[in-house]
Amino acid sequence: MTNLFFIGNGFDLSHCLKTSYQDFREYLLSNHPDIKMDVLIIPEGSMLPDGGIHYDEDKVYQCYFI
Repeated sequence: MTNLFFIGNGFDLSHCLKTSYQDFREYLLSNHPDIKMDVLIIPEGSMLPDGGIHYDEDKVYQCYFI
């Protein structure tokens, strides 16, 4: 079994880990170039055959920027 520990108070940043909100924003923009940062879109899901709901990733990620 693998353990994941969350340690606060800047431990991650003081150890030069790219875990800031700015790093996350840059990651999203570089990996999802279709994100429109100036338009608010509330993503609508589409029903899958198994009963689950699928959302367009770019539209979901776009919500982080508004």
